[in-house]
Amino acid sequence: MIVILATTAFAWTQQQTSSGIPVKWADTAIDFRMDFDSEPFAGASEVVRQGFAEWEDISNDTIRFYGGRATDRARDEKNGINEVGFLAEWDYSPTTLAVTRIWVNSIGEIEEFDLLLQANPPNGWGEGTLQVDLLSTVRHEVGHALGLGHSDVREAVMYDSVKPGEHRILHSDDIDAIRTIYLGDKEPDQEETGCHHTENFPFWWAAILAFRNKGVDNEVD
Repeated sequence: MIVILATTAFAWTQQQTSSGIPVKWADTAIDFRMDFDSEPFAGASEVVRQGFAEWEDISNDTIRFYGGRATDRARDEKNGINEVGFLAEWDYSPTTLAVTRIWVNSIGEIEEFDLLLQANPPNGWGEGTLQVDLLSTVRHEVGHALGLGHSDVREAVMYDSVKPGEHRILHSDDIDAIRTIYLGDKEPDQEETGCHHTENFPFWWAAILAFRNKGVDNEVD
């Protein structure tokens, strides 16, 4: 399994391979394709784009995402394409909001990611007090696509839980993470790792949306 360990004095973490190598993109001009036809409401794709753009901004444009092209269907598989989309047929738990998986090479360089969002989570995406904020979720997932793990800082985007109706913006801890990993002089087995964003809903839908890292199988080509 991928072990998530802190790599700095900050509360953020960087994902690592099973052999302890921190993972990151070597080429930070990252193309991704979106399944535009799958968006659950008008403008959802623009919300997703905004989530990517915000990570570009805090990286001082060291990271650049290109997402102008469409894919026929977003899927959770290694196929050489970074794919983003909403799935109406959700194979994961209904309390899981989103799944992000990354694949890395033997020296810890990320080669691909897939970011999949549930099209119809309980109570839906929206601004209501019992609904899920899509942008907050996308911000968290893009952080995983860049190699970040979870943070211990309660206000950070990369914290592992959020309440229904709560909005998370990129925090100084998230900024420390991305700038240390990609602006510092750090270098970051074919392996894969991933994150499930899971909602733990009591029957009255009030308490916490929990984000937990998914256990992985190592796949070495």
